[in-house]
Amino acid sequence: MELVARDLKSLGLYTARALSFAGVEYEILEHCLTEDQIAVYDAYAEAWAIIHANLREALEATRIVDSATGGTLNSGAKSAALSIFEGTKQRFFAQLLLSMKLPSLLPAIDTAIADGHAVVVQLVSTAEAMLDRRLADLSDEERETLEIDLSPREYV
Repeated sequence: MELVARDLKSLGLYTARALSFAGVEYEILEHCLTEDQIAVYDAYAEAWAIIHANLREALEATRIVDSATGGTLNSGAKSAALSIFEGTKQRFFAQLLLSMKLPSLLPAIDTAIADGHAVVVQLVSTAEAMLDRRLADLSDEERETLEIDLSPREYV
């Protein structure tokens, strides 16, 4: 339904602010993290804690914060740096958790399709902006092989 609406909108044949979910049934698939996944999550959480602990030193090194007094020399830059840090951390963990759900999601999709059901997976992010940045950085030779890492590893 979403694809049909998108295609009709792109042709200028349909306008709507929202689609109706009348008659639609859905089931939320819950994934319980394995011990290994919990260990991976905890390791990344510790890594981010180390980065956070050293963030003040980075702000001092870039003269955003005065190392002697601790006062802010450039409040706009400090605010932007902290905002970028927190946003990056949130994107990282969102991607990490999404990838950890795949061991439950992929078999559920196969089962639903085998049962004759339609499967709709909601993605919070398509990583399009990250893909655009990666493609812009590639040379012509690199574009021929097109090996791009869009994993959350970039954020750390």
